[in-house]
Amino acid sequence: MGLTSPTISVRIRSMATDQVNSKNQVSSKVHRPFKAGVPNLRQYFRDMKSRKEFVFELSRAERAEEQLDTFFGQLWTVISPLLSAAIYYLFIFVVQGGHQGPEYFLHLVAGIFIFEFVSTAAARGSLSIMKAGALINNTSFPRALLPLTDVLTAFRIFIPSIFIFAIFQITLGVPIQIEALQAIPALILILLFTSGLAMFASTAQVYFRDTQALLPFILRLTMFLSPVLYFPEQAKALLDGRFLAVFNPVFCMVQIFSGSLVRGDTFDLWTWVIAIFWATASLVGGFWFLVSREGEFAARI
Repeated sequence: MGLTSPTISVRIRSMATDQVNSKNQVSSKVHRPFKAGVPNLRQYFRDMKSRKEFVFELSRAERAEEQLDTFFGQLWTVISPLLSAAIYYLFIFVVQGGHQGPEYFLHLVAGIFIFEFVSTAAARGSLSIMKAGALINNTSFPRALLPLTDVLTAFRIFIPSIFIFAIFQITLGVPIQIEALQAIPALILILLFTSGLAMFASTAQVYFRDTQALLPFILRLTMFLSPVLYFPEQAKALLDGRFLAVFNPVFCMVQIFSGSLVRGDTFDLWTWVIAIFWATASLVGGFWFLVSREGEFAARI
């Protein structure tokens, strides 16, 4: 008799927890949950580091589970954003009545890939605490690891998109320039921002159960206000570009990532400062919100 997906999920999570707990039994320091307020952060970070294998094991288990019931398996990690990019490209092609060129298509694909990653991580992360009731009630560990596990899983889903994008760029004859290296720190900033967003959303979901339902609409609006469907200079012509760059958290990150890859753009210090500010604010704010509330999770989930 085959195992159902929920059964596999329970067994996988149990195995991952048992493996980490068995390795931590040799240590005299065990993570102790706190009742209220912010914990000793130095000890909290030590506990997170000592349980890093828990994150990787749980992420690997979730990815394996997700491939059981789909025909195309991991191909969906690439098919989904490509279909989204194709739909938007065709829509804009029809509306504007002309060919936009390979640079625009690559710009669109890069932005869609990024927002698929952010959306996937936020959606998964928002439920990470609620779906881990058994772990939270029976296992002592830093709860911040739960949404971070889902961010790692989403990032692993995102990685094939990078190679697909490179193939498109080479095939379409758009040169890869040295400025494309700026996409690496931009991607790191996006990863930090998304980690903070996932931690914030996972905690908010405990108190406000509609958080997960609202997230897709918020992220879709953010995408429309970011340089994804248009180039940054077009945003400045249509809207208040400076306002969007400052108050849209991901505007500058997406601008750097896409612009450096597609057109070899360089960016001034102000653009980098805004991107670093929002990534740091999201990470610190999301982490602080979670750890200051995690003592209440067991009673609320």
